[in-house]
Amino acid sequence: MAHVREGIRKAIVTAVTGLTTTSTRVFSGITYDLADKDLPALIVEVAHDPETVPEEQDEMGPDEIRALPVRITGRAKTKTTILDTLDDIAEQVETAVTGNAPLAALVVDMRLESTQVELSEGAELPVGSVTMEWVAHYLVDRTAPSA
Repeated sequence: MAHVREGIRKAIVTAVTGLTTTSTRVFSGITYDLADKDLPALIVEVAHDPETVPEEQDEMGPDEIRALPVRITGRAKTKTTILDTLDDIAEQVETAVTGNAPLAALVVDMRLESTQVELSEGAELPVGSVTMEWVAHYLVDRTAPSA
């Protein structure tokens, strides 16, 4: 069986696949540049920052709540207003993630912590990204951390 983190990552990828703006161009954990033909797209990464365990837990029991950092980045290069496209991506991702039943079955809570928009100058078409930092709190049995 896979670790709960893997189940969460796959549930997020499934939840954001097929959105109006990014369609099926969803990648998991890649760090290289995407080709123009792959844009607009989403990149889903988990555990890019340390996964944490809140301190107020029973150290004797097997269950533990963990806080898993999740980063979802939308990238676009478009003739239309780039900020509108990035805002559309963010809105669609937020709706898909917070309203997803399979993901809700794996997490205790999934919260958007921050959103950052970046624009690049000098390209023939406007290029930008919207990065949404989420935290997924999930319950895991320390003795069997699989989904």
